[in-house]
Amino acid sequence: MATRVFLAGLIAMQGLAASATTLTGRVVNNQSGVLLAGAEVALASAEVSTDASGFFSLPDVAPGPALLRVKLADGSGFSVRLVIPESPRYFVELDQARHGPPEADDEY
Repeated sequence: MATRVFLAGLIAMQGLAASATTLTGRVVNNQSGVLLAGAEVALASAEVSTDASGFFSLPDVAPGPALLRVKLADGSGFSVRLVIPESPRYFVELDQARHGPPEADDEY
């Protein structure tokens, strides 16, 4: 009986460790103070657009290393490498002024 309880607890803990995160954030240019509405934010095969205030939300993101790609309305873009934590929600501010153009291996 104790073995079954232990295994059930272990399986439950593994489920928690692998739980997905909702990645939320906003795309801005802090140098000019502009909130970047209509930007496309992509992570793997998921893509969303920012709202009028530059905010976005990507549900069901797996924890771990990630490459976020941002394409602005004018066609320019930038990418940000980050590590998604194991938590229900994670907020990130993507600052166009702080991040340069995408690296050669960062495709849009």
